[in-house]
Amino acid sequence: MRFLILILLVLFGSVAQSQVINIETMRKKTDSAKWIGSLSLDASFIKNKNSIFKIANKAHIQYNNSKELWLFVNDLKFEKAAGESFVNKGTQHLRYNHRLTETVKMEAFAQAQYDAISEIDFRGLLGIGPRFKLSSNDDYRFYLGTLIMYEYEKASKIEANNVNENLRASTYISLASTLQKP
Repeated sequence: MRFLILILLVLFGSVAQSQVINIETMRKKTDSAKWIGSLSLDASFIKNKNSIFKIANKAHIQYNNSKELWLFVNDLKFEKAAGESFVNKGTQHLRYNHRLTETVKMEAFAQAQYDAISEIDFRGLLGIGPRFKLSSNDDYRFYLGTLIMYEYEKASKIEANNVNENLRASTYISLASTLQKP
């Protein structure tokens, strides 16, 4: 097992690039509840000398049973003042984990993003790879994951060839701990 982890680190670690969003911080540890999540919708409109309009939507929904984990994250933001957009971006992320053994899971994900202010019309990611449980108990969880992903990005006005397609790799280490009072 350690040899396999070392090989995967060597293969994927040299070309690893960071993710735009950190999904590890969004994984929730559940006990007997299979469903966990949160939804929010914020909106405001202020009219004085200028009009200011803001709207934001966030969703975080997770389903977890003994064999599978489904995670959906949605984050949309739009802000406009005096007829000009200051924020217009969104991210949707869907992740699936399937437990193969007690220490190995296979995970796959799809992600879509846009950011009008940064002139990113669409950025899509599709990825797959193993996730290894290195150690865990009631107080902490320690994981290593390696992913291979396809990236498609269409940008407006940034460069002459405004479509980029890449094959990328990502390696991550995740340590999550529960703090308790003494």
